[in-house]
Amino acid sequence: MAQRNYEEAIGVTGRIVKSIPGHLEALTLRGTAYMYLADHDMAKRHFGEALKFDPDHKDSRKAFNKLKDLDRKRQRANRAFEAQDYPEAEQQCQAALAVDPQHQAVNKELQLQLCRVQQMLNKPQEAVEACQAALAIQPDYYDATKELIRALLAAERFEEAVNLARNTLQQHQQDGEMHQLYREAEKQLKISKRKDYYKILNVDKQASPRDIKKAYKALARQYHPDKVHSSKEKAENEEKFKEIAEAYEVLNDEEKRGAYDRGEDLEQQQGGGGGWGHPGFQQGYQQGGFQYTFHFNG
Repeated sequence: MAQRNYEEAIGVTGRIVKSIPGHLEALTLRGTAYMYLADHDMAKRHFGEALKFDPDHKDSRKAFNKLKDLDRKRQRANRAFEAQDYPEAEQQCQAALAVDPQHQAVNKELQLQLCRVQQMLNKPQEAVEACQAALAIQPDYYDATKELIRALLAAERFEEAVNLARNTLQQHQQDGEMHQLYREAEKQLKISKRKDYYKILNVDKQASPRDIKKAYKALARQYHPDKVHSSKEKAENEEKFKEIAEAYEVLNDEEKRGAYDRGEDLEQQQGGGGGWGHPGFQQGYQQGGFQYTFHFNG
């Protein structure tokens, strides 16, 4: 049992029980072996059989009660998850995990479920840890690997997600879901390295066109190059001014904003030509092959 060779333990104790039907230690060990193989029905049968011979047998009673407690908490976690009561599902998963840290066959599944629950609760870092705990129990647990990639993406750990997806894909070339996860990870990594236009304009991703225009005008006034006099400050304002123009040019255009939000390559969608400027500050501007026209009215 200490070496987790549960099949062998079942075989040895089975021979003992066949010779001595009421052998309490053998029945308890056999039940425990079945339990750790996740055959809980057989485990309960053996614990129950031992208790028929001796209702006060402490080891059998303790193992039987622990197993029933574990199953109750797992059932509660499942019901809560199905009902989309994710805080309760998280609590019950954690409670079930605390019942028997040695029960690897069940605990890996509980950790995977906890990973999914915590993603629904917008706890991506905790979800990563739960999936990693599942994989620590069984490194080739494929479902946990896929869920870990999703959790890493939610945690904005894009490079880790890409590397894990790439390495896993080498072993699962026929899995369309893994191909999709890899593409999504690469896409999110690329997006993470580009300029955040929402942050530049200090608006959230759900900002209305009116909010975007208002923020743009305020920032354009604040960083207008004519507001400063020293050459250093003027150069700094010009760079900031260009960045604001670039962000507004995209977010103020419904089609460009949609493409930006989807992570599409804006440069490939643009031809050449154009420029930008405003009264009192005329200057051509091109960023990465993407032309902008700067609009500033008062």
